[in-house]
Amino acid sequence: MQYSLRYKVLRRIYFFCFACVCCCVTAYSNVPKDLNTGAITNRTEHEGLRNESNSPVFQDVSEVKRILYKVEFRGEVPTILLQELKKQSSLLQEKTHTFACLEMAQKKVKFDERIFTNICFKNGYFDVEINSDIIQTQQCFVIVFNIILGQRYVVSKTILKGDKNIDNKKSKWSILNNISKGEYIDFTKINVVKHKIKTILQNNGYYFAEVEDPCIDIDRESKTATVTYFYRGKKLVKISDIKIVGANDVPKSFILKRMYLKKGELLLLPLLKISQRDLLGSGLFSEVKIVGEIDQTRNAYDNYQEAILNVNVITAPPRAIGVGAYFSVTDGPIITAIWQNKNFLKKAHDVGTIIRGGTTGLTATAFYNIPFREHTDFHADIAMKHMNTIAYEGDKISSTVGFIKKIQHSKHNITLSFLPTIETGTLTRTYSLQQTLFGFAVNVKMDFSNNYIYPSSGIIMDFNCQPYFGKFRKIADQQFTESENVHAMAIFTGSMRTYFPLLTSSSTIAANSNVLASFVSLGYIAIKDLEYTPFDKRFYGGGRTSIRAYGYQLCGDLDQEDRPVGGTSLLEICVEPRIRISKDWGVVTFYEASRISSRTSTSNVRILSGIGFGIRYFTKFGPIRFDIGIPLDRRNSQKDTNKMVDKPFQFYISVGQSF
Repeated sequence: MQYSLRYKVLRRIYFFCFACVCCCVTAYSNVPKDLNTGAITNRTEHEGLRNESNSPVFQDVSEVKRILYKVEFRGEVPTILLQELKKQSSLLQEKTHTFACLEMAQKKVKFDERIFTNICFKNGYFDVEINSDIIQTQQCFVIVFNIILGQRYVVSKTILKGDKNIDNKKSKWSILNNISKGEYIDFTKINVVKHKIKTILQNNGYYFAEVEDPCIDIDRESKTATVTYFYRGKKLVKISDIKIVGANDVPKSFILKRMYLKKGELLLLPLLKISQRDLLGSGLFSEVKIVGEIDQTRNAYDNYQEAILNVNVITAPPRAIGVGAYFSVTDGPIITAIWQNKNFLKKAHDVGTIIRGGTTGLTATAFYNIPFREHTDFHADIAMKHMNTIAYEGDKISSTVGFIKKIQHSKHNITLSFLPTIETGTLTRTYSLQQTLFGFAVNVKMDFSNNYIYPSSGIIMDFNCQPYFGKFRKIADQQFTESENVHAMAIFTGSMRTYFPLLTSSSTIAANSNVLASFVSLGYIAIKDLEYTPFDKRFYGGGRTSIRAYGYQLCGDLDQEDRPVGGTSLLEICVEPRIRISKDWGVVTFYEASRISSRTSTSNVRILSGIGFGIRYFTKFGPIRFDIGIPLDRRNSQKDTNKMVDKPFQFYISVGQSF
């Protein structure tokens, strides 16, 4: 009995010691160790650690020491494609470039393999093979992607399939020629054509047209692919009603007069965009959205269906106050202030004043515009001028009343104006001349550029005819010859500005931001002689809006006092490459030349020219520009032969494009 009791006690002690040893061994095996060195870490710092499938998993991986990694690409991969692979890689997008464990690295690598395969497919590499390997070192993971692109597939043909009721003339679908036979497969370009097909349908009245994702049929033997587009034009869409939402303070009649879409007409996408742009251009709205929806109350006919046009607008504050300024070496600072109310009397009347003053004079103008008919405004203004230029001095008051009409088609804007005017005043140029004139201005402006503030392609043409009637007296030797009076003259001017896009080398810069800009300006005054022409009606050159290498009014013939004479004929040209070096900054260089004369013959007429460069800071309301113009034909003073009339350079600070 004693033996039995002793045996039981010893057996319990033995089992107790064995259990303690097992617990210690188990506890030691579960102690967290450093992933790089294997050293035991403090258990209290990693309470979330547990062991599953021989892989450490953490509740908060940021609390452990993570392993660095780097990515390598191997294989013959074009530079452009390699840049895209690196840009889309989820591994390279990680800010820390670390992993907590090998299992996490493997998941990321597989994810990147799928991304890379998709990128290669979109560029026509349908036989691409991508193998990855993870090399674990003591310092970091080395992730290697072995890429075998294979041969790049080319387009064998492009097919367009769709509804039979739509006109399938080749001229209409010439957009398909953008993808030519033998061209490498590029999904970006293929999708651009898809969107353009939909635009063509909407431009021709199929507003609710749909275009499916293109089908790519691959021929692995010939390494070619057939691109097939499927479209459903549905039916032509006519407008059954126009609903206006949000115009609480603006008359709805004003909006309807600015719309190029009417009830009963086809819903054409270009006219919709023009209407939206015209309403935004009025300045009365901060946001305009025009959307068509199917009219559920009307039945669809065989050839067309009807839709409701919803015009959603958000009105903007109608009153505005603005201040502008520019500086030039010759003129000094010129300051402009404007006050405007574009919704006067809550009838969409546009009223305002503009005051511009500087060393060359002071001008105050008050104007009033009233919506008259569709796209036509009644315009009236009165201006008072005090002029103190190098060519003449004096005071004048003028008034204009007439009509301005806008015609818009697609991306093109045409403005027609007929503005009768009457003006009276006294001008002095060593002698005074008081004059009252009546005339009218007929202006045609055609804007075929792609952007109002930053044009990068297109052309702008401006033609103006201004007949004047009154008493034009000849001035000879500061004496008026009454018997030789002339009672009429006409001023003809025309200008053409062109913009050609240049190649853009950086993806961070807006497309077509590099531009070759140029302008040509012509003018002619139909009158008996220069001496009959009023001082302020003559042509002068030079300054920030003319030949920048010469001072204001100084680009032309000078008299014995070095004062500009002016002329009855004008020719100005300019070439200006505009290069955008970053999102906010750009540089320009320019060459300009001018010929101003009162002679009918071009012989012995001096052409003045200049070169220059400038810096541009781009803003939403236009570029802030810094220009330096250098004259190539500096002239000696006739008063003092030891001096030069033209300064060695002209410096300008202004806002807006030079032209």
